[in-house]
Amino acid sequence: MVLSAAQHDLGSQILEAGGVRQYLAKTITDTNALRQAPAIAALCEAQRKSAGRSAETLKADAALRSAAESALSDARLTLEDIRHKATTILFDHQQRKQKLHHLQQTFQNLSNARKEYAAVAKCRQIADAYIRALRPLALHQRDGTITDMHTVATNIDILIEKVDAVRRKGSKYLFADDFHTNQRIVTSIENRAVDAVVKARAAFVNVLDNEFRHFGWPMKVPVPETDSNIISSINFYVKQLSQLQRVANQGDYIPERTKWHRALSDSWAIAAILRAPLARFRYHFLESLDPQSASSKSHQQHQRATSRFDRPEWAADFALDRIREATPFLNQVDIEGPQGADVKFAEGFCRVFAEKIAYDCELALRTSTNDADADALIAHASETAKQFDAKLRSGIIRIEDQPSTESSAPAFLSSLHVLSMNESFLTTWASSELRIADTQVTILLDKALATLSEQPQDLTISQETTSLTKQELEYICQEVVDHIGSASQKARALESEERISTFLKLTELPLLQAIRSRLKEPIEDTDYENLSSEQVQHSTRASFCAQLISEGLEDRALDPFYITQEQRTGIGFYDDEIVRLRALHTSNSTIMIDAIANSFKEAVRAGYGDRARFGEIPTPDAAIVLTHDLSEALVNPLISLESMLSAVKNGIPCRKSASGIWREVAAKLDDFFFDDIVLQCFAGGSRNAMAVAAEVNGFLSPTHMARMARQVAYDTSMFVSTFSSVTSNPSKFLKSCSESGTVLQLAANRVLRPNVPPLQVHEEVLDALRRVKDSNEDEVMEDAQVVLESRISVSHITPREALELCAIAGLRFAIRLM
Repeated sequence: MVLSAAQHDLGSQILEAGGVRQYLAKTITDTNALRQAPAIAALCEAQRKSAGRSAETLKADAALRSAAESALSDARLTLEDIRHKATTILFDHQQRKQKLHHLQQTFQNLSNARKEYAAVAKCRQIADAYIRALRPLALHQRDGTITDMHTVATNIDILIEKVDAVRRKGSKYLFADDFHTNQRIVTSIENRAVDAVVKARAAFVNVLDNEFRHFGWPMKVPVPETDSNIISSINFYVKQLSQLQRVANQGDYIPERTKWHRALSDSWAIAAILRAPLARFRYHFLESLDPQSASSKSHQQHQRATSRFDRPEWAADFALDRIREATPFLNQVDIEGPQGADVKFAEGFCRVFAEKIAYDCELALRTSTNDADADALIAHASETAKQFDAKLRSGIIRIEDQPSTESSAPAFLSSLHVLSMNESFLTTWASSELRIADTQVTILLDKALATLSEQPQDLTISQETTSLTKQELEYICQEVVDHIGSASQKARALESEERISTFLKLTELPLLQAIRSRLKEPIEDTDYENLSSEQVQHSTRASFCAQLISEGLEDRALDPFYITQEQRTGIGFYDDEIVRLRALHTSNSTIMIDAIANSFKEAVRAGYGDRARFGEIPTPDAAIVLTHDLSEALVNPLISLESMLSAVKNGIPCRKSASGIWREVAAKLDDFFFDDIVLQCFAGGSRNAMAVAAEVNGFLSPTHMARMARQVAYDTSMFVSTFSSVTSNPSKFLKSCSESGTVLQLAANRVLRPNVPPLQVHEEVLDALRRVKDSNEDEVMEDAQVVLESRISVSHITPREALELCAIAGLRFAIRLM
């Protein structure tokens, strides 16, 4: 309120000073006007003299001059008065401004003082709480603890003295200027409180140690039925120590140097109980990491018989026995918290057993001569820790369910959880699991991808490997998927979802990437320009394995464990790898289809295709031949095609998957052989010259054309039958070639055997084709198509294409300009 009044008064003065400034400015303006009066008087005098002034005029001028001088004098007095008043007002304004600044500074000091006093008051409350909690310590002195308790009492007295000093200062705090002194007092109070907690805890631990030592702990365990007195005494100090811990936690007065207890238990009381049992465990099973024991020889010389790093199960059995025999006693110990003393006691053993496992794994890495031995030891150690935790949960201890909270801390700190929180061990463990799985997966993939040339000369082994059935290959790929998922089986024992996710990313995903790279090798090594049947089998087998593995991963992704991972991340754990494996199979199949088709096309087009185009295919001279020989130019291309189709069948033992390749190959080659080979026969010369050439020589005579057409029909049928290695009905997938052979054979027989009466169905077909030659009407074309389909089962090729085939076979009515 004082500050507000001062501000209001100062505002009024500022407004008053502004009015004075305006009045002063107006007065100065009037004064300047009066200052011009002498000049006006001088001007009048000059005018009087120049005009011959009269005596009256002179008198008037004198009166005017006198009035002007009088007015000027008054103006000067007024100006001096105004200046004096303005100076006074400005001085008052400056005084008020300084007063306002002083009030503002005072207000800021008051605000800081309130904050500082609040801090001191809070420290005083904390000190009072410690006084109430620590005062009983001086009243409970026992043998062996007098010195510690005296120290605690001394600390309490000092604490009370400091609190009284703060209180005395607090009554005068608003008028004191030694806040830093008070702050040092507060800091001293906090330090004394921390020291009091440390001393009090040490005293209680000393008392408990004496109680246990007199009883014979840990070699002898209190029995609830016969040792009720010792249990009651222990419970008394456990409750006092728990109360001390609660007060210390509330005030956050646990210094970093006292947090060593967290290595044993988060309960001070249980940590005190665990000191002797864990010291015994460490003596037998856990040696310090001594640099001198880096070599296996030195380690064997200094190693105790019970601390062998290849026998972690000995330490596990010892810990389980100690926990099991102490559980009845621990059930009588009352500690604060959601879990009982038996669970906290077991957690302490889990911590030190995890330390033992981590030490053993590090020692295995340093002393093993190869990675395989080290990996086997690490896998054995981690499996032992997993079984140790499982036995604890199976009934040795009782773990109470806790309500779900935002905290990620599990209800029970198992040994695997403690190990997983160690980044170094987690990386070492994951790397070991990855190498083990990768070795097994490599063996399986080598078996799945092996070809006959890569196998030994033992025919039994070779045939068994290269003739893998679909079921056998599926079984191998499922084993690969099982090895991929083996990491998740061990990760399921971890309590932390974040640790589980990290472990899977360090194991399963790198393994999948290695598998995909292994499957890509035979595909990338394939020379599509000089394709061989072995390359076809190897490449198609690799892509088919990629498809089988992707299907196995899809099934595994339905496991609730992976569904939980998907819910955490928002995407499926295997989604990306499934897409990549499928893309590997799809892209390789597409490339392989084009490569097989192009290889056959190039081989046929350069030899057989050119001969057919110029009518140079060798043919038998007889009108009736019982057997045909395949054209020499077509032998090697068909042998190569058949071997590649067989390689596809062997590479992909699944008929459905293999058909996705050879059916596309059949479709491409059917169009090629029909359009570029059969229909191009004799296209190298004009067919209209056939009649003229027939009279000169027999090169383009109907007989020559019919014989060659008959040979082409036979070659086409052999081409179609090449696909018998992959299907029992090849004509179903090569309809153009199959039907063209039928039409060529019909037309050639009509030319070569003119004296033999044709069959009725054949005559109807030829009549329908004659009508097609003479008409372009759609109705005629449709009728001809019906006749071809009903009489000789030709439905794929059109009537005009059938007419062209008749012309190739030498029928005169079909000769036309192409």
